[in-house]
Amino acid sequence: MDGEVEEFVAGMVGVCSWMTEEDVRVVREVVSAHLGLVVGRVVDLGRMAGLLLGLAERADAMGDARSAWAFDRWYAWACVAMRGEEYHWPELPQVLEVLP
Repeated sequence: MDGEVEEFVAGMVGVCSWMTEEDVRVVREVVSAHLGLVVGRVVDLGRMAGLLLGLAERADAMGDARSAWAFDRWYAWACVAMRGEEYHWPELPQVLEVLP
């Protein structure tokens, strides 16, 4: 699972040039938790949600609207998952589709 995590983290760093080492650490923690959840581990979804909200806010502050939207939607998924409900991912808004 470590290889999958590092592959995802490298991809995120590739599209989010604004990320600091701390942001990378947070992404690594979130992805590890998400993959752990997929394989049946007990995960602190509240912590995961808080980290995702922080990433969404950082991306927004750095002017990366597309990443901010994606982290915010992942945050929304975590919030819904805490309630045991199913999340329906929305389509990327057209205005974000044209951003570089």
